Amino acid sequence: MSSSKSLAALQPDLNEIFFRNESQYCLNYYLQNHLLNFLSFICWIHNNSIMMKYEELVKNHSGKLIDQLVAWVISKDPVEVLFNFMDEDQWAIISMHQYEEDTEISLRLHINNFYDLYLGYYDDEDEFFEIIHPLTEEEIEQLPIGLKKVMKKVLDDEKGMRLSGNFLSR
Repeated sequence: MSSSKSLAALQPDLNEIFFRNESQYCLNYYLQNHLLNFLSFICWIHNNSIMMKYEELVKNHSGKLIDQLVAWVISKDPVEVLFNFMDEDQWAIISMHQYEEDTEISLRLHINNFYDLYLGYYDDEDEFFEIIHPLTEEEIEQLPIGLKKVMKKVLDDEKGMRLSGNFLSR
């Protein structure tokens, strides 16, 4: 089926939807003559809306994400607090993977008592994205003392630990 036949088949629907008055004529003309560009633009918006959704979630609701992660970690038995490094940076990390959404949410403690919330995800085209949010003093305060102590020990010893999640809630 050629593109002109495809556009002709769409013509009644486009007219019905977009050609309700003369002021919408330009939009109707644009859609008929540039439908492929429009569909590409819609796909771009969809992919970017996924990224914006996660960015807004981390930026505006990081406290809720931290609560969700901590609740999950505390309920897990056993839980692993891992040690990791890259170049000169080192950190202790707890992570939660949501496989159905292709996401990873992590809490990391770096040297100098610097905490961040990490969110990694794959988009529809299997491209990987990372969002890193430094924790505020208020967000650090909401962490259980036991979790902070264990993460500090892991970072200091440069060695991961495996322990009961309820130990971290103290």
